[in-house]
Amino acid sequence: MDIKIKNRQFNKGVYFDLRGEDEIKEQAENDIVFETRPQHKDLRWFEKKHLIEQFGLDIGINIKDFKTRLYPPDRIPSKFNLKPKDYIVIHSKSGAKIRSWDNIEELKKELPSEKIFIVQEEKTTIVKLATIIKNSKLFIGIDSLPIWIASSFDIPVIGIYGSLLYNSPITYFPKNKKSIYLETNGHPNNIGSREVIEAIKKLKIKIKK
Repeated sequence: MDIKIKNRQFNKGVYFDLRGEDEIKEQAENDIVFETRPQHKDLRWFEKKHLIEQFGLDIGINIKDFKTRLYPPDRIPSKFNLKPKDYIVIHSKSGAKIRSWDNIEELKKELPSEKIFIVQEEKTTIVKLATIIKNSKLFIGIDSLPIWIASSFDIPVIGIYGSLLYNSPITYFPKNKKSIYLETNGHPNNIGSREVIEAIKKLKIKIKK
């Protein structure tokens, strides 16, 4: 009985699923599916390897449960001075410059009255960042961990994707019901701020005048 209670408490964590669509389909059709994708050795490794398993192998851990759990605090940390659903989160920088988006200043000019939380400019933990993302009214981001976290919550998401990193159009998107993914052949910078604004309008996000 105690074990069941502990399991229920444990399962209150927030899940975000990083499986590819082929994995989801295969695992739905079979009782047991062995994860046999090779390690990260080529450019399109994400088509052959489960993302969470790969992260574990990178640091020497054999992870068998791929449902990643985050336990965000109930409240936004007070030091950030943010009110729920009153701000936009933007993540635009990556260690890989070929997937970074450098038009953020241009976008901020389009949103002069909006409070914006820029991920790479604030020091926080992943768990606290999850809380900030969960309580935002919109997440805008590049192909990186924060967009997967954002897509696990019931909030609007706008993704900014270029093809330079993968040499082909992107199909490996996190999915949620309120997402728009902007794609371009080449660098993400080919996507301008006006395209992001149009996506905001399509998602019917109320912008402060």
